[in-house]
Amino acid sequence: MENIRYRIEKSFESLSHFIFRHKWLVVFSMLVLIGILAAQIPHIIVDTSTEAFFFDDDPEMVKYEQFREQFGRDEIVVVAIKAPEIFSIPFLQKLRVIHGELEKNVPHLNDITSLVNVTAVRGEKDELIIEELMESWPDDTQSLKEYIDFIKAYAMPHQLYRNYILSEDGKFTAIILESDVYFDPSDKATSNDTDADFESIDEKDEKDEEETDIGEDSDRKLNDEEKSAFVAKILDITKKYNNEDFQIYVAGGPVLSFSINQRMQKDVPRFTAIAVITIFFLLFLLFRRISGVLLPFIVVILSMISTLSLFALFGRPFTVITQIIPSFIISVGVCGSVHLLAVFYRRFLSGGSKDDAMAYAMGHSGLAIVMTSMTTAAGLLSFAGAKIAPIADLGIFAASGVMLSLLYTLLLLHALIAILPIRRKEKKGSYSVVFFDRMLIGAGDFATRRPWFVLAMTFLILSVAGYGIVQLRFSHNPVAWFPEDDPFPKSVEVIDKGMKGSMVLEAVVETKQKNALYQPDIMNRLEAFNRAAENITESNIFIGKTISVADTLKQIHKSLNANDDEFYRIPQDSELIAQEFILFENGGTDDLENLIDSQYSKARITMKLPWEDANTYTGIQKKIISQLEKTFQGIGEVTITGMIALLTRTIYNVIVTMMTSYIIAGVVITVMMILLLGNVKYGLISMIPNLLPVIIAMGLMGYAGMNLDLSNILIGSIIIGLAVDDTVHFFHNYRRYYMNTGNVKFAVQETLLTTGRALLFTSLVLASGFFLFVASDMINLINFGAIAGLAIITALLADIILAPALMVIFSPPDKPLDESVSE
Repeated sequence: MENIRYRIEKSFESLSHFIFRHKWLVVFSMLVLIGILAAQIPHIIVDTSTEAFFFDDDPEMVKYEQFREQFGRDEIVVVAIKAPEIFSIPFLQKLRVIHGELEKNVPHLNDITSLVNVTAVRGEKDELIIEELMESWPDDTQSLKEYIDFIKAYAMPHQLYRNYILSEDGKFTAIILESDVYFDPSDKATSNDTDADFESIDEKDEKDEEETDIGEDSDRKLNDEEKSAFVAKILDITKKYNNEDFQIYVAGGPVLSFSINQRMQKDVPRFTAIAVITIFFLLFLLFRRISGVLLPFIVVILSMISTLSLFALFGRPFTVITQIIPSFIISVGVCGSVHLLAVFYRRFLSGGSKDDAMAYAMGHSGLAIVMTSMTTAAGLLSFAGAKIAPIADLGIFAASGVMLSLLYTLLLLHALIAILPIRRKEKKGSYSVVFFDRMLIGAGDFATRRPWFVLAMTFLILSVAGYGIVQLRFSHNPVAWFPEDDPFPKSVEVIDKGMKGSMVLEAVVETKQKNALYQPDIMNRLEAFNRAAENITESNIFIGKTISVADTLKQIHKSLNANDDEFYRIPQDSELIAQEFILFENGGTDDLENLIDSQYSKARITMKLPWEDANTYTGIQKKIISQLEKTFQGIGEVTITGMIALLTRTIYNVIVTMMTSYIIAGVVITVMMILLLGNVKYGLISMIPNLLPVIIAMGLMGYAGMNLDLSNILIGSIIIGLAVDDTVHFFHNYRRYYMNTGNVKFAVQETLLTTGRALLFTSLVLASGFFLFVASDMINLINFGAIAGLAIITALLADIILAPALMVIFSPPDKPLDESVSE
């Protein structure tokens, strides 16, 4: 094994000499590669939607896409308006104005519903009247007062309106806006005409053929920019009308995605700038020369640009999870350069040529730098198989960025050193045993003199951390990520309370039989489920509203029977049901398109629930599924989908991802450490300082009341991959000195003298890279940054205190230095 290691180190020295001889060729090749990658940057897409957490072939996503193709988008924007008196002339006049402005000016708008245009069905003699609720708005004041009294009398008891566009107490009303699912090249935002009946299959096929001629964009989904434009215009318009007597609250899935996107656009440049400034300061503090600052910066900036280019190259979106990558790559990418330059400058100042000094640095640290990059990449790649798409992307692209950084460090930085003039400076305090060296040596000396005390304290800390770990719970609650003063969480809270929910769970009953929905038995079952759903609760979660075609049928039946409340029920004759549906279709409304399919074989059931942590939806969703299966047994298939179903699936994916990634990272990195050190015992011992920071970090999260969510679930595998970097450098150098002397204390001291400052610096860089997330406004990023930064500091302390103590305990007694010290 030693012979193999020796040959590898010599090969790094040979590579160094080769790069010095062909420096311009290396620089040209690297610039070509970087240019090709950088050209992809303008094509990066951003996606902060809930759907972005899933792969296209995920079973839940497949069901959701099938639902949207049939019934359209279930994610809506809810504009809830609170006023002292909704049914007053000033309020309704203002409502008509804001409704009209939204309908006219919001891009990519598919549908808008409010008291202004909601479908009103009533009977007049033997005729079924279907019109918009406020369609016949009178001009004179007296008629207007009477008209509003009529509207109030009609709307307040209306079962379909209740907790949909009008609260039970009449203090809230809502404007519901739905965006297009697919891009409309003509951008006919107001193409919400209600003059068409259900199309026949042949007519629909003809229309589809016509639409395919519009262009390639006609069948693509709205991108994040277009979704943002949809929400931004809504917020811009509603802001103008918001006042004390017309209080506006805007919520819904699209608003959540937009709000996260806006904060991302603010945070990512800020994080990157802070990381650059911090690393600049630390590099200057360590090397005190321009080349020592400039060269690592070239490496990390190019690494960051190249990594981001990969997202565009492979068509993957930039998300709320992967936004940490730029500052992460900047912080991680600088570490290899620091270790290489630290040895190079030391050798160069001793009188060697640049070529010889760099060859020595490559032989000394090249293998360790490669191994640290590989272990970091291994920790990140443990996410590659994650069922949550952004986490898988983080693993793949961040690992790729780490390896690109390694490539630029070994080749480009090397060639630039060969080209640039490096001034030989006198040795000063920069490389002498100063404060930091004394601190490191003091830590190592303490550990080697009192190893059992160090080990006992470690076990005590682990025991305390263990209690915190058992307090952890899984969570996914993006609303809780926002600061308290953000208007979005407030709007969600108000709408949940006033309108009985801001989230929806969708169910589809598929009979696989044409005109099955004409059967009274099926309609009775839909009605029975609606009634049963009102009594389904779980903890603080309840179903505030259910909507199905059964509600519409009852309203039609009542209207055709002199508007008598006694007839607000399901007709028990299939021919009568068919006739009433035909009358309703011929009345000029397309409401049924949102509730059933054109073959009358599928029925949609929409359930409104309040926003809660996704983990708490699991229980009520199981009860809902149980009730659906019981109600529709023998009828056909029942499918659950919608935003809530996606959120509960996310929790399951979080648990699976955490378990698999931690196991993969731990096993792979352990094997790599054994191979690097060439000794099973040392390889296993080296993992103790690597696992300690993860356990302590998880314990701190438990004591702080944090939950395991999509952000901090990443901490474990990332920290294992990063903590092992310092461990690799420590054990790599320690083993070299120990093999020469057989003296643990001497080997530890020499390791900390030669590698310690680089370890301290890289740890400070990494910790700073994580701590900068504390500057975010998003709670999830603040928690992630604080815990990950503390874990990196813990990893450093484990390497300079715990690792030396373990070496004393597990190594043979020291040999006397006067007999064993060799060159």
